[in-house]
This record gives sequence, C-alpha cells and structure tokens, in this order.
Amino acid sequence: MRSLYPLLHLLMLNLAMPHLISAASECVEGYIMDTFCADRGRLLDSPGTNTLTEPQQHSLHCLVDVEVCYSSGFEVLESPRSGSNIHCRVFKLDDAGNELVLQKAREEGNTALGCKTCGSAGTLERGYQAALVGTPEGTGAPRLFKVKSIHAYGTCNLLTLGNSGLTLAQIDDSMRLCSSRDVYIQAHGALMVVGWGFLLPLGVATAAFGKRHDPLWFFLHLILQLSGLAIGVAGWTVALSQFQVLDQWKPQGSLYAHACMGVVVMCLGLLQPINAFFRPHKAEPGDKRTCLRLAWEIVHKSFGYISIVLGVGTAAVGALHSRYAVSFLGALGASIISVIAAGVLLYCCSPKFSKGEGGGRRHLKGETKEPEVEKGNERDGLSESSPPAARSLGSPQTGAQELQEQRQERGGGRQVGELHEEEEEPQLPHSPEEESRTERELLREPSGGSSGYRAPSSNADDGPKRIPMLPPVSVSPGRRVNLVTQQLN
Repeated sequence: MRSLYPLLHLLMLNLAMPHLISAASECVEGYIMDTFCADRGRLLDSPGTNTLTEPQQHSLHCLVDVEVCYSSGFEVLESPRSGSNIHCRVFKLDDAGNELVLQKAREEGNTALGCKTCGSAGTLERGYQAALVGTPEGTGAPRLFKVKSIHAYGTCNLLTLGNSGLTLAQIDDSMRLCSSRDVYIQAHGALMVVGWGFLLPLGVATAAFGKRHDPLWFFLHLILQLSGLAIGVAGWTVALSQFQVLDQWKPQGSLYAHACMGVVVMCLGLLQPINAFFRPHKAEPGDKRTCLRLAWEIVHKSFGYISIVLGVGTAAVGALHSRYAVSFLGALGASIISVIAAGVLLYCCSPKFSKGEGGGRRHLKGETKEPEVEKGNERDGLSESSPPAARSLGSPQTGAQELQEQRQERGGGRQVGELHEEEEEPQLPHSPEEESRTERELLREPSGGSSGYRAPSSNADDGPKRIPMLPPVSVSPGRRVNLVTQQLN
C-alpha cells in the first residue's frame, strides 16, 4: 500500500494542474546547473570534471552555498542524445525559477553532507535534478524559461497525462548550447592582459619617463595607447556578447564586481583619446603655461593613472574566477614587471643634458667643464700649433702676464697697468693708408732701449727681433695676434 502513495499523490496533483497551468505551459526536466560552472566548462568544486559530461558530480554545496555559483542563476541541462555524452544547455531560468530551485534544492540537501545552507531532512549530496513547468520565451540558446512550478525529477510524463494544458517541452537545435564558453573566456582574458596589462601601462610609462626623448616619446605613447585600447575594446566586446554577468540573477559577488569594474575601466579608457583630441596648445618656450592647459593635464593624467590601476585590478579579479587563474595571473605579473623595467630603462637612458633657462644648455652632475683658457684660444682662432708668442698674446690674461715679466726683466720696474698712465694711447687709424703706416711704425725696432718681447730669429746673424709691446686697450687681442704673426713671418 505504501508504494501506491506517491502514485496517488501525482494523480491528485495532475487533477489540480489545469487550474495552475495555462494552455501554453511546457514541462522540462534534467540536471540543474549554475551558469557560472556551465560557462566555466569545469566544476568549481571539482576542477578536473567537465561540466556538461558529468553534471552528476556537481555537489549541492557548490550549487546553493557558493555565492559566485548561485548568484549567476540556474540552467536546465538536457539528457544526452543518442551517440553523445554531452548534456546540452537548453533553458535558462528566470528570477522566479531561480528562487524556486534554490529553495527546493536546499530542502533536498543535508548539512551533514556538506551543504551549509540546507536542512537536516534531505539525503542528496550531488547531482540535483528537477522537473519544471513553465513557458519558454525569446530566442537564442539557451532559451529563457519562465517557471511556474517545480516538481520532483521524472514526473513530467505523469504531469502531462490527461492534461491538455501541459505538454512536454519541444527542444530543437536553435535552443541547444552544447558547449561551454571556455574559448571565449580564454580570448577575453588574453586580450585584456595584453591590452590593459601590458600595452596601456607601457604607454603611460613612456609618457612619464621618456619625455626627454622629445618628440619620440609622444609618438610611442600615441601608438601604444591606441593599440592597447583597440585590443581592450575587442576583449570587452567578447565579454558583452558572450557573458551575461551584468544580467545575472543576483547582482552580487566578486564576479559581478569584476563586470562593473570592467565597464568603468573601459569608459575611462575611451574618454582618454577624446580628451587628448581637445587638448589646449602647449605653451611656447619661455611662456607661462595657461590655466586651461594645466587643468587639462591634471584631468588627462589623473584619468590615465586611475584607469591603469583599475584595469590591472579588474584583470586580476577576473583571472581568479577562471580555470586558467595561474596562467592569467602569471602573464599579468610578467607584463607588469616588463613595464616597470621599461620605465627604469627609459629613465636611465635619458639625455645627459637638459635645457636650462634662456634656451641654453647646462651640465648635469658628474660632467666636466672645458678649460677657460682653451676656450679663449679657440675664440681667438688659436690652437696648440700656433707660435708661443701668438698663444701668449691671444689670451688677454696670459699675454698681460708675459708682458709684465718681460718688462721686469728689462728693469723697467713698471706694471702693466701703469702703461695707461705713462704712455700716450695711440689713436686707431681711420683710413687704409694710416693703418698701413701705423703697422710699419709698430713693426720698426724702437729706439732708446724701449722694452719689448724678443722673438727668436731664423737667421743667427740677424740676432733676435724686437717686437714692441702693444697697447692692451687700444688694440684688440685678435689685432695683436695678427701683428705678431706678420712679424714672425
């Protein structure tokens, strides 16, 4: 008699169903799987188990206790068709259906079997199945299923028996999704790691540490940012078209936070090229930077730094929820290390000179300056190969010192500075004839034992030639050099 009680219960329920079910209702039954594990391709509680081939291994604890699983919503898996072992995804439940499944599954489980939110009367540990009555809506795969009631697995045939308002669900290929979204997860993660984990941070490092390489840094920054943003947009497109995290049943959990962070990061990233397009002109050298330019730089840099930090954090959070967490996090870490190394290299390879005030150049620390005497000789057209007399007269200080020493050797006892008081300053010539006559007089040997520098003579009989001392004020150093050179020749 006791074996007849379940049958009598189903018969009574069948009699009451016409009052509960509309004419368009359908009944579907199968394994209940959370969308997160279905998309992942592997069971979260058993990483080595394929979700669609062994759904019976999915624990009730993972289904109803783990937030990232139950908050993603539930789906119905169809029984494998002939010649296949794949449980295709056919229906995705609405909010009411998700609530009913969560409640019913917790009644079937037991805390003693590992389900923390279950009761103590159930006996089920893994592989939750159920029969659902409702109406399919929309298009695509899996199809949305608006649930009206939930029953024990294997009761659809009994529920439809003698009930013209309820039929078995008609499933075709347009409703079936017989694979996970694992390939899209890989594509999305790889694109985001390359875009937001490497190219965009590298472009920021180029702008921050490579500005001394002007204008190379600007073109590198532009290329890196545009290419990184394009790759990021491609990864974002994959996420929006293939994942329904933003439309999940309960908007909570770290996976939902990952999706929201991704939207914010992409919006900030897309604003940057628009911001850069309307940038004010840079101030000319020596001009003060305008307030508008200063405000633009603050906004542009702030948005850039914030988006990079959020982008790297978003990629890390997303990697933790995939079955490729180790690979994604390893690639992300290597990218960040490479960007840091590139920034240090750019900084260390900056030019050794930087522009000083007035448009000139100043030596940085550790550089040696050229001797002032050598610069003076170069300015007067002299070199190491010039005659000694010409080199001594070419530099005002050295020439004055030599002349004073010769003066003292001759016994004159007068200082170079006294020449201005005791000797009359000759007037500069005003015509070519006067200039030629003045040169001949200066080159002629003076009388009366006047002092001067005796240059060595190539002819031993002639004796040393006397070169009169030139007035230091009236004749420039270059002029004196020319006169000495003429005498030596």
